[in-house]
Amino acid sequence: MVLIPANVLIVSFSALSFGSTGMFGQVSDSPDAGTSSEKIESVLPVEYSLINSAGISLIRIDPGSFIMGNDNEGNWDESPSRKVFISQPFYISRDLVTADQFRQFRSEAGCNEDHLPYITGISWYDAVEFCKWLTEKEGVVYRLPTEAEWEYVARQFSGSTGGK
Repeated sequence: MVLIPANVLIVSFSALSFGSTGMFGQVSDSPDAGTSSEKIESVLPVEYSLINSAGISLIRIDPGSFIMGNDNEGNWDESPSRKVFISQPFYISRDLVTADQFRQFRSEAGCNEDHLPYITGISWYDAVEFCKWLTEKEGVVYRLPTEAEWEYVARQFSGSTGGK
């Protein structure tokens, strides 16, 4: 299989990193909860993943479309639902950024010990600066996911309706 190189690499932070409980949800300590990594590994071929210089495992996401939003349930800002097209492939971090990975960028970064190994207690600006640091270090563009990209990926690995 030949893959067209993706021109963007995206890293994911927990909403807990920014001090809220937004679309990234909660970190679970439950052994029965399962992980997104287990779901991802069960459906993606090996050639769809890579590991960068910071030790972040990235997976390739192919273009496609899905129905974003919800007309019947959810918050006021989730309607009207609409078809969203992801036109270019991209890579996104398989897991949330860990404290150890983030500390390669900012060694003095504090972290809420209750949420280890993931980095928490940083600002959105810190996350953007981390992406800039990775971009300069590796010579490829890193950024945070858009809401549409994040939802597209989440739906692909959760079995939710609205995909492709």
